[in-house]
Amino acid sequence: MVTEREQQEARRQGDLPAWDKQAVRAACLRRRQALHPVQVQALSRRVCGHLAARLAGWLAVRPPGTDPVVALYQPVRGEVDVRPLAEAVRALGGVPAFPRVRQDGWMAFYRVTPATDWSAGAFGIPEPRAADADLVPPERLAIAVVPGVAFGRDGSRLGYGGGYYDRFFREPRLLTLRVAAAYGFQVFDAVPADAHDVRVHALATEDGVTVCAAGWWGQADG
Repeated sequence: MVTEREQQEARRQGDLPAWDKQAVRAACLRRRQALHPVQVQALSRRVCGHLAARLAGWLAVRPPGTDPVVALYQPVRGEVDVRPLAEAVRALGGVPAFPRVRQDGWMAFYRVTPATDWSAGAFGIPEPRAADADLVPPERLAIAVVPGVAFGRDGSRLGYGGGYYDRFFREPRLLTLRVAAAYGFQVFDAVPADAHDVRVHALATEDGVTVCAAGWWGQADG
């Protein structure tokens, strides 16, 4: 993870851009896409290992009214690959879910099984070809492992600019535990964020899981 002192030094030397969304997004994407596929898989395994070690505890203390559903995502552009977590979720008696999106900003999560068929979605990203019965009502979603471009230890999150996750999780009554999956170099003390940008409760990197927000229910697992 990158400390504030390291951020300042990197900016002084020109390794980091001016601290605005577009510049930070471009710089982090360049660094992420420079990773070799072997590095991506090695780092992703470490991130998934830390997440898998916490899933049982988190699912055990999930709020009443939620189902043991864990939202994952299909990785693109060098993102941490969290797909192996689907089997870990099933092994714990949970249900993995993946998103489907439309270009108009709509996003929903659908339960998947090993037999689920997949097809390219609106942006060419694989999506489950699931039935309406597999749709997860937002208020039933217990945990969401979310992607992003950069994150802050304060829970701030910088995505690609489409606002899909911000819109989905903006409903204040949702009790979903939001956990970012990232490489250490994507994490700063804070990243540029607006009032409508939804924050994450915890960060998972190759170095472990870090709590961002006090008072969230996932801390009850110890």
